[in-house]
Amino acid sequence: MGMKGRSKAGWVCGAAAALLAAGAAAAQTKMIFDSEKGKGGEKEEVVRPPGPDDGLSPTVIGKAGKPTEADLEVVYGEETAGPQGPPPKVQVIVDGSGSMAEMLEEDKTKMYFAKRLLSRYLIEQWKEKAEVSLRVYGARRTKDCSDDYRAVNFRARSLDEIARKVAVIEPTGKTPIAKSIKSAYDDLKTYDGPKRIVLFTDGQETCGGDPCELVKKFEESGVLDMKVYVVAIGMDPNSDEAKGLACLGDVSFADSEADMHEQLGQIQNQMSKSNNLFVDNPDPTASVVVYKIEANGNRIPFKTFTAAFGTAVPPGVYAAEVKVEPPFLFRPFEVPPRRSVTLKVKGKGLIEVRFVKALASVEVLNREDKL
Repeated sequence: MGMKGRSKAGWVCGAAAALLAAGAAAAQTKMIFDSEKGKGGEKEEVVRPPGPDDGLSPTVIGKAGKPTEADLEVVYGEETAGPQGPPPKVQVIVDGSGSMAEMLEEDKTKMYFAKRLLSRYLIEQWKEKAEVSLRVYGARRTKDCSDDYRAVNFRARSLDEIARKVAVIEPTGKTPIAKSIKSAYDDLKTYDGPKRIVLFTDGQETCGGDPCELVKKFEESGVLDMKVYVVAIGMDPNSDEAKGLACLGDVSFADSEADMHEQLGQIQNQMSKSNNLFVDNPDPTASVVVYKIEANGNRIPFKTFTAAFGTAVPPGVYAAEVKVEPPFLFRPFEVPPRRSVTLKVKGKGLIEVRFVKALASVEVLNREDKL
């Protein structure tokens, strides 16, 4: 949650502001008022954070920049047989057409946020040795419906290659969705396992193709386990454009960078059956550092991942730090065999407002500046 305050004489304590930035789901407001300044000084009252008896996950308010320890709320998934069969092979398609130069939020373009997202996702998948590639259309030439190319190959040679290939993508031309999906199909069709296409677009086909008819032909061709996901960027879900994409597969909508991360994270968790560690965090773009706890109690850095995407870890004992402000440090917890664990960075928070001889007007807002 974010926070805005307006007053003639008032301030909100830094620790509480920091906690709100970390995204507490709800907040209690406690006002401390000194009606007679100079007589005994400011009146103070200690208000404790919620505890276990409140049915909540207790959170200790810390100073900005200092790790905040949280009594872990662990949510265990049902026991499963574990991943079955080969992992999915995935091709991400990103819209490089001219409309991706439109602003999305914070005076930044749709393409700016798409590139940030793709860099993080592709790099994390590369580290996991996942079969993921990137295809781009419309990013090299104007008015050219043949502008469709594979920018990052499956099993890219290096992280530097991924960074360089994503960095040069610029919104330029047309929207040949059908051609790009056909190219992705050709890249995936010989794979024996699950085949997945994830399309990021802000509009419909503009090159005369019929992506709906194309996907229908794929289904009729007998190609097993092929699925298309669509993330519609900055699009009204009730618009004709959005309805025109529904025939391709599962469609989700994103109006911000956080939305884009969250939607890709949900898709990734549907595609990958091996992930078993998740973070329920109001900021899906936050980095999470996982530490392996050794038998002697030493904490060894194990891996880093983006909160929205989840990750896979072997059974064992771990600690985790969620890089919000202030950071949330989760005490050691166990990841058992064949069960998932979700770390929750949520619960009630505390706002303390102090003012002297004047009333303060305070608004508590979430990340989208909504009450």
